[in-house]
Amino acid sequence: MGGLPTDRGGEWWMKSKRVEAVLRMLRAADLNVVARIEVPHRSTSGRRRETRSSALAIQQKNRDRFHRRLPEGLSVLGYERDEHGNGRFLLGDWDEARR
Repeated sequence: MGGLPTDRGGEWWMKSKRVEAVLRMLRAADLNVVARIEVPHRSTSGRRRETRSSALAIQQKNRDRFHRRLPEGLSVLGYERDEHGNGRFLLGDWDEARR
């Protein structure tokens, strides 16, 4: 959405076993998920200013959650969406030697 700061960060190790697993369509059930960060579906109905304000609040809230969880040694293992368009980042311990 225009006018918002980026909410992207992190890094993908393209030759890691984690990326290979994602490319093989590893299911979330196969991951050791210990935390989730919710990303509610953003409706574009309504007034644009309210939508932008809501999106910014979601970004800031999730940024804070990532800043708390990633220093604990957690990694983003995946991302999933439900039938309503709500998403969630799947966090857990990643051991490159095991995958």
